[in-house]
Amino acid sequence: MTHLVLAVDFDDTICYSCWPSIGEPIPTAIETMQQWHTDGHRIIIWTCRTGKELEVCEQWLIANGVPYDSINANLPERVEFYGGSDARKVSADLYRRQGCRRA
Repeated sequence: MTHLVLAVDFDDTICYSCWPSIGEPIPTAIETMQQWHTDGHRIIIWTCRTGKELEVCEQWLIANGVPYDSINANLPERVEFYGGSDARKVSADLYRRQGCRRA
């Protein structure tokens, strides 16, 4: 099996949210991510959240058992592969984002 690097958006992909608040998990999202991690895939949480909102996001991920290898940053092996530069855009094999849900 080929192991992939997966970039997964946070808001409205892993949980329902109305930024900056964070809502309930989206059904099956956490279980799917747990299975990806068990299968050996690497997960980057991909979000526009920064500062306090990013800290709350990280706490939510931990509290809800969401596995991840990085948040908004490339994995060390990708940084090395691309010459030691950690570009702003994360390097992934697949990017996953749901459409924004508006009230």
